[in-house]
Amino acid sequence: GGGDSASAGASSMPPPASPSRPPLSRTPTTLSLSATVGRTAVSDHIVNDARVSGKHIALYYSGPGPAKGRGRGGGHAESEGWFVEDCSTNGTWLNSERMVRRLRTPLRHGDYLQLVRRDGNSRGGGGGGGGGGG
Repeated sequence: GGGDSASAGASSMPPPASPSRPPLSRTPTTLSLSATVGRTAVSDHIVNDARVSGKHIALYYSGPGPAKGRGRGGGHAESEGWFVEDCSTNGTWLNSERMVRRLRTPLRHGDYLQLVRRDGNSRGGGGGGGGGGG
């Protein structure tokens, strides 16, 4: 009788959602591969120094995602890895060289960034001499 058709219809329906499982939209599926550093809350990481801009630098990672293989674009080595972008009006220095503003620059192991100059001259260019005494 009628019981067979009811069970056949029930087997084609998806099971009800589990009330203890969070909705998919709240489940993180990717890792954030960018961050900003600056003086104000608009940045992800805050540096309390008046010489640092509100959003001073942005850091980005570009490379293969969780999927296997290189994906679209062939995965050229020069386009993969960590990059830094100077977003400041005061300047940022990469290995003692002033960065070009708004230009994403690749980072290599051992590089160092300066958001302010140790000599206190945050707007100056290359800076002379190291720390001499006198």
